[in-house]
Amino acid sequence: MKRLVQVGAAALAVAALTLVPGTQAEAGKCKKYSASAVGVPADMAKGLAKVGLDTEIAFAGAKAKGKTSYKCSDPVLAECKATQFACK
Repeated sequence: MKRLVQVGAAALAVAALTLVPGTQAEAGKCKKYSASAVGVPADMAKGLAKVGLDTEIAFAGAKAKGKTSYKCSDPVLAECKATQFACK
């Protein structure tokens, strides 16, 4: 039963990641990219948001600059947003 809950939580997190595309804010040749994800533990949501952010930056053909920042909500069913600057 515990395994079923874990698989269900992972499926929910992946579905949330695909439904919430990242956004871009203009800043010259560099842009601020962001991606969001939902996960049962906050660590899972944070990891999925980072994967989404890395994917978005890679598809844009940009290179990440600086540290990734995270903002997460509730620790049980967390929604995390990862943001980072990237330049072409």
